[in-house]
Amino acid sequence: MIKEILALIASAEHTLHRDIAKEMGISTETLEDILKLLLRKGFLESPDCTPSERSSCVHCPSAESCASLDDVGTVYYITPKGLRHAGLN
Repeated sequence: MIKEILALIASAEHTLHRDIAKEMGISTETLEDILKLLLRKGFLESPDCTPSERSSCVHCPSAESCASLDDVGTVYYITPKGLRHAGLN
């Protein structure tokens, strides 16, 4: 399941928690627990930014994708370690 979640995030086709959870057949709460685990294991990273800090997101790898959104939520991107684990590199 971990590899599949990483692949969905990498595909950028599923960007909302509810969409990923639905695709995986799990609750959003379960997905959030898994995402926290992936962050702790170093498979994902999440830039520390909020909508009010967007002007300081110039160097963020996700800046282009979230800059136009009014409600960013949590943005994740896969680390090289996560790509290796998912077999996506």
